[in-house]
Amino acid sequence: MRSCQACNIDLPEESVFCSSCGNQIGCKSCSATLPLGARFCAQCGTPVEKVSEIPTNGHAADSDAGFNVIEIERGASRLRAKLSDPAVSSLSKPLTIYMAAASGVAVKKGKHGGIPDIELDDEQPMLPGIVAENGHEGNQEKIVEAVVARKGLSAATDEDIVVQRLQELFRERDGELRLEEPDLKAKGKLHYAQRLTYLFLLAQDKAGNEVVPRSSLTTILERAGVYDPHASNWIKNESRIEKDRDTVHLNAGGRRVARAFLEEVFTLTEEGVLPGESNSGGAVKAAGGKGTKQSGKQSAKAGKGKGGRKSEVETTFLPKWKALNLVTNGYSLLKDRSLAEKGTFALWAIRKAAGDVAGKIISESVLATFLYQAFEVKVDKRGLGRALLEESKKKDKKVLHMGGTKFQITPDGMAAAERIAGLNKGKK
Repeated sequence: MRSCQACNIDLPEESVFCSSCGNQIGCKSCSATLPLGARFCAQCGTPVEKVSEIPTNGHAADSDAGFNVIEIERGASRLRAKLSDPAVSSLSKPLTIYMAAASGVAVKKGKHGGIPDIELDDEQPMLPGIVAENGHEGNQEKIVEAVVARKGLSAATDEDIVVQRLQELFRERDGELRLEEPDLKAKGKLHYAQRLTYLFLLAQDKAGNEVVPRSSLTTILERAGVYDPHASNWIKNESRIEKDRDTVHLNAGGRRVARAFLEEVFTLTEEGVLPGESNSGGAVKAAGGKGTKQSGKQSAKAGKGKGGRKSEVETTFLPKWKALNLVTNGYSLLKDRSLAEKGTFALWAIRKAAGDVAGKIISESVLATFLYQAFEVKVDKRGLGRALLEESKKKDKKVLHMGGTKFQITPDGMAAAERIAGLNKGKK
């Protein structure tokens, strides 16, 4: 018996062609067995016929001869299609998109040659039946690597990730970069100033600004409340920051330090520290060296640690909220509420206190701090962020997810918070 190396069915020993797929398995001259893909017989040199050349009653074989066969199986469903070369060429982009989507990969419009780019989509579950190289279903990263390798697509680079993270920390407002996420996981006031300096200059560099006016750096440090003689002296003597009269920029070593700080800020396994929450007053080396070892639990109140500073919650949101005198006992109103309701209420209170501009888009860190400062309701900021993210996905959403850790309350959310506060009892 002979076996067809193309479709693995058993055939009589004297067979020259496969009766199933039409593949030539034996030499027509000397009957020697031919390996798959052979163009000539190794024994006598007789040319091997292509499948499309095999006649069947004067016509091309009624099989897959001359076609590209695509088979897709998804559970009990099975698709088998025969496509010509031009058809495959015209379908290359849709097939790429389908394969990427089936592998749990988000697809976006490509920038070069009409080929779609792909990026990880954490909210898109891995479809059943997709198995990674290690045998585990749902290993999205492995599937992405496989799709990229097979189709020649460009995955998100390290530079893309750096830019995306910097955009979560800084946003352009009124023609300048503003700090949007104050949680830089600093260990003290000077360390916060150092991190903010490095990250701000790196963000400027990625925005195409090779040099930055020194006044811009001073302004962002002043707004964060960390610009003092210690910070000024550190900038003056820091070798990784190039100074030229009125401008500053990071050198290669400075960019490496900035990237290391950025990685630490976005490392979820470490406990985040809000500005002013640290009880480690000592300066920490800018290159990430060891500073004063922290002991004991971080204070839940911002601005109370040694060397700390008052946050925007204490200096702006809290005083303005108390001045409104809208709620007499916020703790009793919120203590038994869900995390999403607590977060929505905090968004409402800050919006009422700070107005539609300063109080519009607020981070989970600020919300958690405000809940404790204003109502003595202590919550985990990351748990609060997850609860608000789920709330933003509902049809009758009360909050909007503005990217990263930022949220904004909707009119429905405002109404819901006012009902909790007892300000519109007659409304549903």
